[in-house]
Parts: sequence; C-alpha cells; structure tokens
Amino acid sequence: MVKTFSVVCIVFQLIFVSFARSEVSDATNLDRGWRLWLDPKAAWQDDALYLPEEVNLTNLPVNPPTGGWAVLNDQAGIGVSLPATVEEYHFNKAPARTVASTSPSEIVAAEGYYRGVSWWYRPFTPPALRAGERLVIYFPAGRLRCEAYVNGKLVGYSIISEAPFTADATDAINPDGTNLLAVRITNPGGRLDWMDFLTMNWGKYTLPATHAFGGLAGGVEMQVRAPVSVSDLAVLNKPDARSVHVQAEISSAAQAYDGPVNFSIARDNNVVFKQSQDVHVPPGGTIITSIDATVTNARLWDIERPNLYQASASLPAIGHSDRSTTFGFRWLEVKGLGADAKLCLNGHRIVPRSSISWGFWAPNGIFPDEAAVGREIAAMKALGLDSLQNHRHMPKSVVLDAFDRVGFLRYCEAGGGVHTFQDAQSEPPHTSIQVNYDGKPVE
Repeated sequence: MVKTFSVVCIVFQLIFVSFARSEVSDATNLDRGWRLWLDPKAAWQDDALYLPEEVNLTNLPVNPPTGGWAVLNDQAGIGVSLPATVEEYHFNKAPARTVASTSPSEIVAAEGYYRGVSWWYRPFTPPALRAGERLVIYFPAGRLRCEAYVNGKLVGYSIISEAPFTADATDAINPDGTNLLAVRITNPGGRLDWMDFLTMNWGKYTLPATHAFGGLAGGVEMQVRAPVSVSDLAVLNKPDARSVHVQAEISSAAQAYDGPVNFSIARDNNVVFKQSQDVHVPPGGTIITSIDATVTNARLWDIERPNLYQASASLPAIGHSDRSTTFGFRWLEVKGLGADAKLCLNGHRIVPRSSISWGFWAPNGIFPDEAAVGREIAAMKALGLDSLQNHRHMPKSVVLDAFDRVGFLRYCEAGGGVHTFQDAQSEPPHTSIQVNYDGKPVE
C-alpha cells in the first residue's frame, strides 16, 4: 500500500497568532563556518520515513557519509554560510541534472536540481553546562529530510519540509575537545515552478512536491536550556484588540517542577503587564499553561503603524528557562459576511493592496535572509502594496517578523494537499476542516 505524508496549512483563520518564533536568551548563532559536501553515492531511495510522532532516535538508523565520518573535514566540499541550498552552488552542474542551454526556461524545464544526499557540517565549541542543563541546536527550517548528528551520534530528525526542529546534543558532545555538527539533507525532488501542488514519490511514500531545493535556513542556534524550561510560547489575539491569550509550554528533561511560571508583556523594555501561574510538571513531562492579558492603554498594531510588544515566560530562579516572542495587539475579522462583507482590522475596514509571492528567494531559491526580505519590502513599497499572498508555500519566520516590524500584512493561500489526499485510503486525523459554502459541504 502506498503511504501518504502530508502537512496541510488551512488559512485564512480570523485569529491572529504571533508567528514570530519564540526566542531564548543567550543563544549562539551558528550560521557561519559551514561546509557543504555532496554524497551522490549515498542510498536513500528506499529509506523508511518517520513522522514526528514516530521518531525515536535510539531506534532510527544511523547513516554515515559514504567513506565514513572522516570525509567531513575542512578540505572536503565548499565553505558556505546559512541560509544556503545545494542549488545555490551546484544548479545545472554535475552531479545534478544538467542541460546544454543558456535559456532560463529550458534550464528550469530540465529540472537541474540535485536529487540525493548532501552533508552540511561545521565544528563548534559547546558552552559549559551546569548539572541537568541541556544543549539544544535549533534549526528554523530545512528541506527535505534532515538528520542531525553531533560527533557521529544521531540527535535530531525531521521529515516536515521547511518547518522548525530541534536536536538535543547534550549526550553527544565532547566538553573538552573538538565537536562536529553535521546535517544530512536528502532532497528527493520537487518542482521549480508554481505547480508545486502536485505529488512526488519517495519509494513507497507519496509526498507533496514542494519547491525542489535542498538545504538549510539561516538562524541556526546553539541554546542552553534548564532541566525544566519554557519550551514554547505563543500569543493569540482576541476580539477585544487590547486583550491577548498567552500560552506557554513547559517541559522537563528529568525532574518534576511545582511552582510558578512568570508571564510578562513589555514595550521598549517597559513592563506593562505581569502575572504568575502555578503549574505542576511531571518528571520528563510536558504541560501547557496559559493566561489572558489585557493592557487597556496598549497601542494597537495597524498597517504601517507597527506597534510591537514582547511577551515573556520564565521559571523564577531557574536560569536558561525563559522564552519570549514579539506580537502586536490587533484583531482581524470579516463583518457582514453573506450581505455586505468587509474585512476589518481593529474595527476599521481595510482593503489590502496585494500581490503574490511564490516563495522563490535569491540567491539560494527557498530560504530568505534579512537582505532578501528587505528587497521584497522595498519592491512592495515601490508598488504601493501593503500586503502579500503566500502562494502555496510555508511562510518563513524571518519574513513574518519583518512584515510585523514595517506594518505589512501577509496571508497564506490554501495549499494543494487535496491532490495528496485524493488517492489515500483515509485522511490523517486533524488535517482538514469541512465547512459549508453556498449551501454545500467543502473541505
């Protein structure tokens, strides 16, 4: 039986969520000092694939480079900085597909991307850890399959294209010597045009095609985390634009925790709200806790008036337990649906001036950096736009954060997941929503 993997993004939800990624203090950026080495002889076509809930690192296969770990040295491959893709350096060059043409359309039609395994690696020096602390490597995104290794030990795995993942390196590091972080990227193919809603096969699996690039996004970080810490933080807006719902995930690596979580909201380092919530976290467990916050004099976020705040959550007296995220007080809604429909932000009608982004970013094809986002924003301003459609690709946090800062809107168009599901035996749970439109049920 053919297995189907899919991730479906269902949007336009009329609720703002803080899509700015949550951050931790004292993180070390690891975007520089990488090397890229292609491994065209590596086997991958018939590999078993694992969804997040199926990942148990101790049971997953270890896939060393062809020739052994020693081939990942400072003489192999080429030096790169993140974000980057194989195609940025090897497009239309062997061992990728090649075509003898100077025509861009013919080169794209020839699908000159690299199918197979590439290795991305760099040395690093871990910080000193106190008893119980963990060393976590945060990856904003990769495509497609990512296997993260530290000193040859598998510490992280992700099959979800262009989504964040983490790797716990604690038990693999050498505190007193050289350490090697290596990421094995497998690119099974994809599309170089907007027809990325079609499917592709990887052995016995069927996947959404998505953009045919293999590589890593920028923003990779080395983070020290306490034995119990805030592992995620999100801010959800509410119909009362000056109220928000703040939700924190608290995780324990071993010990239990009984005590408060301190929440705060600040603007320009001035705290405007704070509250504590008592929680119980079982040993090795994860819980979710939340509060509702109202700031009566909050400055609303609006188009071209980007008033931003920072929400934080931490465990008092426990270092490296904190997490924070930026957000705006705002509310988007549709009024008069079915009669005289209007799109309203903070109670006032808006008429977005928009265009489409297909999610192709120079120079690597798929992963933008601050400079690339700046060029997009400059082009929007030149055209008089204030919003942009994310056309069937995952929005990147670096883009959403920049749009928040300049006061622009961005929204996701529905993807092509139906084409992946149409031949499936059954849909995975919680992956679609059925609604009524014009008196008929649609998904």
